[in-house]
Amino acid sequence: MSVIFETTSATEISPSLVSRCGTIYVDSHSIGWRPHVQSHIAKHSIYDGYGKVLRALFDWAIDPCLDFLRENGDTSVDRELHLVTSILNLFEILLRDACEDSAEDIGRSNHFVVWAQAALIQAIAWGLSGNLLEDSQTRFNAFCTSFWSGADTRYPKPDAIKHLDVTLPNEGLIQDNFYIFKGPQQYKVQLHVLETR
Repeated sequence: MSVIFETTSATEISPSLVSRCGTIYVDSHSIGWRPHVQSHIAKHSIYDGYGKVLRALFDWAIDPCLDFLRENGDTSVDRELHLVTSILNLFEILLRDACEDSAEDIGRSNHFVVWAQAALIQAIAWGLSGNLLEDSQTRFNAFCTSFWSGADTRYPKPDAIKHLDVTLPNEGLIQDNFYIFKGPQQYKVQLHVLETR
């Protein structure tokens, strides 16, 4: 019989586990973030039927954003796997909330793909930009705005989302806004959302 304990870093392994078991350490840089995303998509039923689109969306968006952070960002977290895990957790929360609030539209694949884009935009803005110093946040916001609007020709949109645009917020940074999934599907400044609740 074999039992496998998987941790995200060697710091999470207890001394008793190390003394009783053989330990194999694989650095996250050697396998990258893609297997983690694929595993996340496969284990959550909310993504059923949309795995191919979601993988294309993540493949298109994550690397350019991480590259931008490496080259231009003053970040407090440098482990890509931790950053991608933050994005995935936020993405799932936002998308699950959107699907629960708008259950009547869930069968329409275009709605789900637009919601997935909006959720990923917010998850990237909050999950990556939240670790940046203020002027790095402004530069990252400018990059994300150019990237998501399709103005940056280095990163053409994948075919799965090419014709389904999500309007970006026109007020403040992306992370200062919240996407309203129900109704007119638009961004509102978080302060205005809090005032109406």
